[in-house]
Amino acid sequence: MKRIILTTIFASLCGCISAGLIALFSAENPAFFLIVIIYMFGSIFIPTLIGVLLYQFIKKKLPIGNSTNRFILHIAILILILAIGVLLWTMLDVINNFTIKNLIEAFNRDFRGFIPFAFVIAVAIPAIDILLTRKSLVKHNY
Repeated sequence: MKRIILTTIFASLCGCISAGLIALFSAENPAFFLIVIIYMFGSIFIPTLIGVLLYQFIKKKLPIGNSTNRFILHIAILILILAIGVLLWTMLDVINNFTIKNLIEAFNRDFRGFIPFAFVIAVAIPAIDILLTRKSLVKHNY
């Protein structure tokens, strides 16, 4: 449970810091950096927790080859789950008036801005888990 919480917090921070850096370089006010980090953390913590839980499930079900192949496969699966989840969530937003045009408009309006940060988080989740695993293995060996 501790690893899940730490992975979620650190992966959320990775997404928030990347959003904050984009805001820092695009905004005129440097204080906007902190505001973006705070708001983004609130917006992405629960989806990141769901991603970490899915990652833990995937990790147990797909023990494949060496660590590099496993790492890349886990990232690819998380990105696929992200794409399916965003598509389903967008479809739920336009379910009363479902057309492709409304689907694209809803995606562009509500989700497009979060996609780069979701990719950062999809890479960060397995990377952070590997680091925490190595840290715990080193701690137990000494």
